[in-house]
Amino acid sequence: MLIIPSGSSLRTAIDFTLSFTVTRDILPTEYIGARLPRFTQRFQSINESVNVGNVTISDVIVSPSYFYTAAWYETPNIYGSAAQGILPFRDSTLIIKSAINATIESGSTVLLKVHRENGIGAWCGFASSTISTTEVVTPSDPFEIFTLFNYVENNTFYGDGSPGRNFTLEKNTSSPIDTISGLGPGCDCHGHGKCDFCYEVCQCFEGYGASSDVVSTGASLSVFCDDRVCPAGNAIADIPSTSNEAHNIAECSNHGICDRSTGECQCFEPFTGASCDKLRCPNDCSGHGFCKDMYDLSVDQKMERVRRVDFTYGSAAAMKTSAWDFRTMRACVCESSWPVGFNSGERQLPEYFGPDCSLRHCPSGDDPYTSTDEEDCQSLTQYPGEIYMVGMPGNKCHVDCANRGICDYRTGKCNCFEGSWGPACQYISNAGSSRAGFVSASNGTYISNVHGN
Repeated sequence: MLIIPSGSSLRTAIDFTLSFTVTRDILPTEYIGARLPRFTQRFQSINESVNVGNVTISDVIVSPSYFYTAAWYETPNIYGSAAQGILPFRDSTLIIKSAINATIESGSTVLLKVHRENGIGAWCGFASSTISTTEVVTPSDPFEIFTLFNYVENNTFYGDGSPGRNFTLEKNTSSPIDTISGLGPGCDCHGHGKCDFCYEVCQCFEGYGASSDVVSTGASLSVFCDDRVCPAGNAIADIPSTSNEAHNIAECSNHGICDRSTGECQCFEPFTGASCDKLRCPNDCSGHGFCKDMYDLSVDQKMERVRRVDFTYGSAAAMKTSAWDFRTMRACVCESSWPVGFNSGERQLPEYFGPDCSLRHCPSGDDPYTSTDEEDCQSLTQYPGEIYMVGMPGNKCHVDCANRGICDYRTGKCNCFEGSWGPACQYISNAGSSRAGFVSASNGTYISNVHGN
């Protein structure tokens, strides 16, 4: 246990007490080390821009002095930073030995007070904590108690010719000091980070400003971990990082504004998604289709235009170059009440079509005025320029209104030419067929009500 009296200050000499229980006999010839990083005896000679080079060794006034004797040991200080995780005076050690050449028996409690007259104090703060504490930064160089199996003291001279003492410390067994009284103001990280008491800065958790978080260029987050970071995705637009690489990971994909209070992106149209990295499909496909990204479109066997070849848009090598948008750019795959494709029993055109699936094909039929079956699509294609896929035997071409009327693609109803009638205008008027369910137009034609509501 390390006990610091309340009201103690940083960067000045203080009283402090060490209390610990030994777990084995400590022989009269052995030493105990109490490693106290951050503590120093050199407040008056410190220049933070210069690393102090001398090893400081001094005898220490402790009580009860009739039981214990002690020395203070410091190595050259190395100044670091919170980001580097380097503690100042990381190897400062209080060396303790029996003053009466007696064995400190196993199970004994050592209670040792170090007086301020020694000039020892803490250069920076630390939290009140126990071994199980998780709300504060656990230093890489902890307070610890250890035994020494090799302790050598030599007379030496520093570079300036002044006399000094030199120690060689070699640890045997060690354990951390389990309970520590805090010192210093620390910092309030609002429950979203750990306070580094030494540097009085917060180390924020992910999502609140951690070093691993992606934050918009130029954005300034609170240093107290009370600002939220928004989701990130490939930038829709940014400045290229190389001649052939761009669209790097960016907060809200560089296409939205982060609400720091909620951690949610407010996306610019027409993009959507948690990180604004998905193109919104036109009119949300009008309720007659599915919005799919380019990767899924390339492998979807239910597309209206299906090529029976293996093709995938995007690969590991292309994710940052030609196919960065494989999950970003999206389009509608329109629904159909009949199977779509090039195989037998399928039609080559879907029922709904258009960028937003708002248009609807009319019923298909064979032109009654020709001897050819216009719906037979074997070895044919309804896609201009298609060279890979044509209809298999039994495949159907979709012929709106049997070529004997005009299809109103807003409603999917045929307006038949004079002399033709039926839901697909597939009947000849003088053929005597029933016209029930069809409405007479002013020009004597018939309009199908088959899709009417």
